[in-house]
Amino acid sequence: MNRRISLGAAISFMAVVAAITFTITMIFSQNIFNDKVYNVKEREELYKKVAEIDHLIRQNYVGELDESHLLDQVSNGFVNGSDDPYAAYYDAATYSRLQSIREGKLVGIGAGLSRDESGYYRVNEVYAGSPAEQAGLLQNDLIVAVEGQDAKTAGYTKTAELLMGEPGTSVVVTIRRDSVDSDVTVLRKSFEVPVVTMTMMDSNAYIRITDFSPAAVEQFQKIMNDIAAEGEAVTGIVFDVRNTRSGDLDSASDILDMLLPAGDLYSASYKDGTTELLRRSDTNEVTLPMVTIINSKTQYAAELFAADLRDYGKSKLVGVNTYGQGLMQEEYQLKDGSCVVLSNAQFMPAVSANFNGVGLVPDYETALSVDDEKKLLYDQLLPANDTQLSKAVEVLEAAK
Repeated sequence: MNRRISLGAAISFMAVVAAITFTITMIFSQNIFNDKVYNVKEREELYKKVAEIDHLIRQNYVGELDESHLLDQVSNGFVNGSDDPYAAYYDAATYSRLQSIREGKLVGIGAGLSRDESGYYRVNEVYAGSPAEQAGLLQNDLIVAVEGQDAKTAGYTKTAELLMGEPGTSVVVTIRRDSVDSDVTVLRKSFEVPVVTMTMMDSNAYIRITDFSPAAVEQFQKIMNDIAAEGEAVTGIVFDVRNTRSGDLDSASDILDMLLPAGDLYSASYKDGTTELLRRSDTNEVTLPMVTIINSKTQYAAELFAADLRDYGKSKLVGVNTYGQGLMQEEYQLKDGSCVVLSNAQFMPAVSANFNGVGLVPDYETALSVDDEKKLLYDQLLPANDTQLSKAVEVLEAAK
């Protein structure tokens, strides 16, 4: 039965609704206004304090001020004061250098380094076809100086900068081998760093991913083509993303797209409350059993990789709890060529929740000894002594 109301009642009702709507809108607008006023007051206090410090230094400091350096330091302090653990400020020169490295305009010598107990830098790996290999550098050599500058005194960042240069230029590296120092001239050239490698373990493919980058996507595709060409000879895959901290989410998604069926890969939740789906996979997938090894230094893109494989039921996780970086970073280039990197969103894997600050809990917790962790970090842990790898193979065989 339909119930009718009079025109007068309808008008009165509409007036009430309009009044409520107006009131809610005014309250909402007032809140926004108050927030803006508060932010203006906060910024005003901030600027006053900076101006006061600036005045104090200029009136009293006995030395000469480098205006450019001063501005960079203020900018760096401002970014660090955000308490964003992944925020960074790059001055114009540093950011320009970073872009040149990405574009291949600056290259290194092709050796993986780590700080030795002596304070110098040990060569952990010499990449095939690299300038370091051609110059005769060997694993376990110590780099004690670059272009005559003591590496221990210079520190890692400066030493790395000295090793970098344009293709075709040379650099003199002082190495210590068997307690004897000698100078080696290394001719820089472009080369591809192997960040995805495969080793066959009986019928299982062991794939190590050390970086999620565009180069990693190309190398991974080649490996998957090789696996496909082997046919039934390959019966399972062990992925190893232990100590994998570098890379980007899009490259991780490109690799996941090769492995997973059609579906979501990751989404992002922004400051304004909106959530956006950023990547999906197509229908092509790999149906081989998989297991992924993780550890406390599995971070960011590597965590997304491991989480999505588990979310789709493709892989169990073996190892220990991961790092827990579930914040997405964006680069913002400033007018003077400098750059600010900020966490601008939380990202979520295909199904599971954001893991920022908590990491991924393995399905099979297996820890290495402290000594074996160190050997793993320096690529000195033999497969026969790698208990996490052994457990991963055990889980993989049980899944077949």
